[in-house]
Amino acid sequence: MIFYKLQSEHIYDGILYNYVRPFSEYCRKSEFQHLDRSEQRWEIPSENRFEFTDFFYINNEVPLFSRWAWDRVTSYGDTESIFVIPVKISYHGEEQQYYIAVPPCIYCLDERMTVLKKNGEFYHAENIVISPKETGRYNMFKIAGTDDRSIYIKKVIADGLSGISDDFIIIET
Repeated sequence: MIFYKLQSEHIYDGILYNYVRPFSEYCRKSEFQHLDRSEQRWEIPSENRFEFTDFFYINNEVPLFSRWAWDRVTSYGDTESIFVIPVKISYHGEEQQYYIAVPPCIYCLDERMTVLKKNGEFYHAENIVISPKETGRYNMFKIAGTDDRSIYIKKVIADGLSGISDDFIIIET
């Protein structure tokens, strides 16, 4: 089974990080117990240069999908395990719906094939080999126990997102 990394350009991270700073670490670690599902409202100051896009991965910690993109993701496969926080972003009088979608951290490395080196409280994976058996029904996830902040997706999600928007950078692992 092939897995993919989901990434984005980080053009607006500086602007958006101000809004997610209080809970970004919890998103990075998928610590859902510290997150609130209440809708967020973000007003981007008009003096900032900002553009609504389909996907942001703010500081490689907080994944933010446009409503249209999130509807596409949820139509391609099981996303029940993903913690979702609705966000309304306003800029220059325009308002759009977004979703912070925090995938779970799961232990899914093939430990026989992955080289891990201790790095503080986490491990650094020299080469990542994901065990399809360990990913189970998770179509979008992060790897638990490593310093890797990447979001991984299965082929069903990668195929659904490929070619629909330049905002998704999908890298085969």
